[in-house]
Amino acid sequence: MNCKFRQGPVVLVSRKIQYVFPLAYAYLAAYLKQHGEHVIILFKEYPPEKMASLILELNPLLVGFGNLYPELKETADIISILNKRDRQFPVVIGGQMVSPTPEFAVKITGADFGITGEGEITLHKLVLALREAKDPLEIKGLAVRQGNDVIMTGPGEFIEDISQLPKIPYELFPADKWLPIGKWYAGFVPNSFWHYDDRVVNIHGGRGCPFNCNFCYHHSKPRYRSIESMMAEASEYLDKFDANILYFSDDTVLMSPNRAKELVKGIRQLNRKVKFSVSTRFDIIARMDDNLLNELHDAGCIIMGLGFESGSDRILDIIGKNFTVDVMLSGVERLKKAGILPTGNIMVGQYTETAADVEASIQLMKRSLEIFPQMEYSFSLCTPFPGSALYNMIMEKGLLKDDQDFYNKFFSGNDADSWKLIVNLSAMTDKQVHEMYSKLTHEYTETKKRLFSPLLKYIYYSQIAYYRLWRISDRVITRILPGSTPSGIPRSLVSGIYDCAQRYTQKINWKLRKLDSFLKNE
Repeated sequence: MNCKFRQGPVVLVSRKIQYVFPLAYAYLAAYLKQHGEHVIILFKEYPPEKMASLILELNPLLVGFGNLYPELKETADIISILNKRDRQFPVVIGGQMVSPTPEFAVKITGADFGITGEGEITLHKLVLALREAKDPLEIKGLAVRQGNDVIMTGPGEFIEDISQLPKIPYELFPADKWLPIGKWYAGFVPNSFWHYDDRVVNIHGGRGCPFNCNFCYHHSKPRYRSIESMMAEASEYLDKFDANILYFSDDTVLMSPNRAKELVKGIRQLNRKVKFSVSTRFDIIARMDDNLLNELHDAGCIIMGLGFESGSDRILDIIGKNFTVDVMLSGVERLKKAGILPTGNIMVGQYTETAADVEASIQLMKRSLEIFPQMEYSFSLCTPFPGSALYNMIMEKGLLKDDQDFYNKFFSGNDADSWKLIVNLSAMTDKQVHEMYSKLTHEYTETKKRLFSPLLKYIYYSQIAYYRLWRISDRVITRILPGSTPSGIPRSLVSGIYDCAQRYTQKINWKLRKLDSFLKNE
């Protein structure tokens, strides 16, 4: 593409925030702002024609889209509308939806540039090239569209010391969409480990992963942010947003027992008492003694996100987990004693998986819930996304023809559904895979019902009922009185009543939980 001298803001388009802070966009914006650029973050509006109009009104230097693979088609739809409206600015795409298959991603979306790997440095260099009318082909880390061809410029640069990442420009991200996470959990996943008024700040601990699970996209070598840097940021933003929870959103925070000890020390030195949630692996927990788990709990650790994935040792070995079912069950038991809630996912349809393997996953789920009834699971069908070892395998075995074939299957139907069975890698028929997935989810629900005492059932369903009542009331008022005025008053009234009801209910529920615990110990 011919680059002319261009002016205007850099516009980045993110998905709407739903209680998960978009750190990828935040760091892209932070790096650009650190270098003096004017950055605007837009959050996707539907239909795509509305989103395109918002972008065109800004007449940006460039517009950027990026994230996970399920967003690739909707990104292509918006770019198509921009093209029909004769856009006068370039489009750049990036993230996991681009990096594993950059040439295909650029062609299928109609974008001008694709960024491969981490984007901060490469995006900034592209912005400078557009402002100064320089040749983008001289920038490493790009896929550049020229007519029907896409030219790759080689591996891009990345930030070696991520402790030097710039401060997040929180002013670009509406706090009411990501800060009050307790409200979301009260409605969707009510449990005693989240409070309705919880306010969360995300802290980034590192990039890359030293492990090689076959369903994951591996994009860079692991780099760990210093605990000192993380705690300095945590202290600043806990005060700024009056938050009480830290959410460590990557898998590198507890990469070793020594790093866990550093984290405990850093949390204890904060100027306020906090709770926190982390992600880790069972083989790392196995290297921690009980004293360290207790110290993590005492410092405020309430939740550990863990990858179960299967209850079959054979399938765990195929995935590349390097631990067994017994290790996982031991980990759950130790976390229960420490008072830390484990959460995790089980997938169905892994390579060569049989119905017997899924039955083993069902037994793992049941046995872990018997140890810790409040555990939370999610379930998924195995999807070999681009960049994973499974994706490479399906191409090598000829199960799919090419990137276009995967794209067509993934986006078949009205909406992209990341839980549909794209390619059956298992030893089961398609029908059996879906039947076993349904059985797993059904058994989970029934086991929860069986293990929950009458008091816990009341607590669980009362919180869900309050949330649904509020949502229905809000929608009814919005339809009866559209617009911000005068509907703003009754909508605020409904939200205020809901807030009071949830807080009152939670106080009662805490007392009921203590009573339930007392009765069980008697």
